[in-house]
Amino acid sequence: MAAMGSSAERMLLEMEDWRDFVRSLLADPIWRRRAIAGASSLPPQILADPSVVELIAGESQVEPCPLQFASLECRSMRHIVQIAVRSHGCALEWAGDHLKDERELVLEAIGTSGGNALEHASPRLRDDFQVVLRAVSEFGMVLADASPAMRNNKVICLAAVRNCGLALKDCGLAITSDPEVVLAAVQAGQSLRPSLRPGPWALRYAGPSLLHDSNFLRVVFSLECWRQFPHQDQDELLRQLGWAPHTPCRAA
Repeated sequence: MAAMGSSAERMLLEMEDWRDFVRSLLADPIWRRRAIAGASSLPPQILADPSVVELIAGESQVEPCPLQFASLECRSMRHIVQIAVRSHGCALEWAGDHLKDERELVLEAIGTSGGNALEHASPRLRDDFQVVLRAVSEFGMVLADASPAMRNNKVICLAAVRNCGLALKDCGLAITSDPEVVLAAVQAGQSLRPSLRPGPWALRYAGPSLLHDSNFLRVVFSLECWRQFPHQDQDELLRQLGWAPHTPCRAA
């Protein structure tokens, strides 16, 4: 029994020495980046050590996110998750479920992820007016991750389409038939995300009642953003909407 005890003590001491060695390496930025790149290969006992995980969690802008390799216990510790989301909000994906339901932490994650962390928030917070408003004001397209009630909230939808006109596609049916919201989407201009097309393309997601309202269409075709819309894009959009190009309403 004594021999077993001494062996166990020696093993624990060696493990502690190993952890100390790992922590000393991770204190160096160069070695820390190398360790993060191979985080999935680190021994489980190391990734269960909060003092080690704290060191790598702050590098969450690195892909893959190192927090995902941490133990569930570490991913359930608020201070560790906060370190991670302050670096990159989408690290919230790997947080314990109870932390995804913590309003202040989720708001912080939304702020550092350009709104994208809304996807990883709890269902309760994806139905929270202030949380969703903050997210869609950062990036309108995350409206798709909000609850049905929020996608049918005019204030939320206006904020989303003003940021990115194409967010209109995720608005509720009644909202897509609201002239104020659709006009805001059409005039949204170029999204902050270069891969997304400018506002006039949002007409594809307008409600049928508006697309057959000649008075509304005259307003759209008189807008400066439509006049600046390249003619080839005007023609393409008109085709997609089932109208013949060179319609009299088209900008000259």
